[in-house]
Amino acid sequence: SPGRPDFIRFTSGAFYNIGGALYQAGRYSAAIPFLKEGCRLGIAALEEYNTDGMADINQGEQSDPWSQLREQLWRRYQLLAVCYMNIADRRVCSEAVFGLILSSLHIGFF
Repeated sequence: SPGRPDFIRFTSGAFYNIGGALYQAGRYSAAIPFLKEGCRLGIAALEEYNTDGMADINQGEQSDPWSQLREQLWRRYQLLAVCYMNIADRRVCSEAVFGLILSSLHIGFF
């Protein structure tokens, strides 16, 4: 359905905002599940948006919310990695960074 990618994008943003608030409060462990879900849903939204053929309509517009989401995914994954670093889980931190690289390739960042 046409509104489904937007719904997933909005939900992704909500998870990220909660995770960001927990991060700001120094609750790194509590922020991780929200940030992970925000990243996962952000990628799912972009995939569905691209699959629906809607990406060609708004491509290149900087104010386009989809362009903003593409740019924000980098920051989302960075914040997730920082949370893992703050709880001293370096193995999972490196997995988050590796996940960012793979997902970036998958949704066409490069």
